Amino acid sequence: MSIVVGPADAGFFELAPLCDFGFTVEAMVDPAIEGAISSRLRPVTPFRKSYETSIDTYRDYLAAPDCALLVARLNGRFAGFTALRRHWNGLALIEELAVDAMSRRRGVARELLAAAIAWAEAQGLAGLMLETQDNNVAACRLYESSGFELGGVDRLLYAGTSHRDEVALFWYRLFDPVRR
Repeated sequence: MSIVVGPADAGFFELAPLCDFGFTVEAMVDPAIEGAISSRLRPVTPFRKSYETSIDTYRDYLAAPDCALLVARLNGRFAGFTALRRHWNGLALIEELAVDAMSRRRGVARELLAAAIAWAEAQGLAGLMLETQDNNVAACRLYESSGFELGGVDRLLYAGTSHRDEVALFWYRLFDPVRR
């Protein structure tokens, strides 16, 4: 099994919309800042979650020096992507990290995350940040096991959307951790 991550090209905008980036939610994370994610799960009646991502949002990322659009290929087949950019706070903001359902549980997300970390380091940034939701347990586990720390919880971020019951979780990985 071969996973290769590299910069996206124009073909990304044809391949990405064909993917299934949705997932089944079977548990939610209790949005407390302290403690491991695995110790704070509560089961829920399973339901399907899909993100309403507009792939065209990332067209400008192909040429912008302060952005990166990276694609993962699994055995030569498009498997997922990550979009990130330099954020105002000196961190890289991962705006999206998505793996096609057919390519999950094979290390694709971990490779995309490693490429995002390498990009942030090459840019001289202080670390990375991202936001996910309390119902994306697999993503939370990935970030936690990759050295990210849950740094913030926002129970109202989605109040005006159809996802108003979701809680936003903000994850950070600092290259030189701040002493508290």
